Amino acid sequence: MTPIRLAVVIGAGRSGTSAITRALGAVGYDLGNRLKPGGLRKNPKGFFEDKILLEITQNVHRLVGLHPTGRNVRLIPDAAWSNSALKPLQQQAQEQLKTHLAQAPCFAFKAGGLLRIFPFWQQVFTSLQVELGYVMALRNPLNVAQSRARLDTMRGQQTKSDLEWVTGNLSYLTQLRGYPLVVVDYDLMMSAPEFQCHRLARHLGQEAPDAQAVAEYVDAFLTKDLYHHRADLDQLTQNKQVLSLARDAFLLLHQVAADTMGSQEDSFWEALAPLHREFVRLGPLLDHIDQLEDRLRERHGGLSGLWATLRPRLLGQQAPSSTP
Repeated sequence: MTPIRLAVVIGAGRSGTSAITRALGAVGYDLGNRLKPGGLRKNPKGFFEDKILLEITQNVHRLVGLHPTGRNVRLIPDAAWSNSALKPLQQQAQEQLKTHLAQAPCFAFKAGGLLRIFPFWQQVFTSLQVELGYVMALRNPLNVAQSRARLDTMRGQQTKSDLEWVTGNLSYLTQLRGYPLVVVDYDLMMSAPEFQCHRLARHLGQEAPDAQAVAEYVDAFLTKDLYHHRADLDQLTQNKQVLSLARDAFLLLHQVAADTMGSQEDSFWEALAPLHREFVRLGPLLDHIDQLEDRLRERHGGLSGLWATLRPRLLGQQAPSSTP
């Protein structure tokens, strides 16, 4: 197998994309030297996102009407991709990736919400004519919701989180058919990191990774503070609050992560097709949800203002006046 020179990390937020991008660094991929630093509450060990590629991705989100935090769940109309303002960003992305690939035999990157704007990146990747593969960070939707709730109560509600999970994982996923696609389950990575690192390298056509690099990743990076929520498959299937589309999509992708189904098998893409059709049919509802959330945030001045309004009502008190 020809080694994948450019590995692109995809996956819904709070699914371990940063940890799995860092794993690519452990198996021989260069991640760049201008990475977004970690935050106090979110990803304190780092995001492993190239600052320039991340900024490009965020600007594209804005141009097609999405908030760069990833909270939007609406589908993007095809006409959005003909916006001439995208051209300079595509040229900038091409030059940035060319620079990275000229400096290292293999380069990997992630940028939050990349699959949401895949048509933009597809044109960039096609222009590079490079061996390309995708690595999906997958995580149980129950655990994603719990992780998200620690940062944002509204987005951490199971249904809202599931909608973001579905949008982050199914948007344009069918367009990856024909490309190498490695699915890495976050729980499997945390339970058997050495095995998953070697599995990742093997699926990407890389030689066996350096033992010291893997050991450093496992011992110094994958510490217990990265692993708070551990709902299993049984809990997922039995929980009635989980969106059925999120559950079914996860169970299918988990088979690929467990190597009981191959991402190059026709059976995988045939099973994915009806899930994607169901996702597309949700389009009007997803747009309506975004409109309602936008109005709530605008009316109440963001989450802090919304909470200040709702909290007294929940406690049976009168909400503070919005006028002096």
